[in-house]
Amino acid sequence: MFVGRKVRVVAQVMQFDVGSVIGKSIDDHQLIIKGSPPPHHLSKHVEIIGIADTSQFVAAEIWTSFGDNFGTVTS
Repeated sequence: MFVGRKVRVVAQVMQFDVGSVIGKSIDDHQLIIKGSPPPHHLSKHVEIIGIADTSQFVAAEIWTSFGDNFGTVTS
């Protein structure tokens, strides 16, 4: 439905390699994000804005780190 369109995705980083990151979306789907993450520390949770190539692949344009405890409630 969103192939070829700009999307915003929040994902948990599972694995990263040069030029791509494998992550898990908040609805528990595996995603492959193409593009190099920013040179600073890549956190466990990131937001990616980019173009959906397929339902599993996103060509990243903007990366935003949400830290390692995104969505965690503390008391």
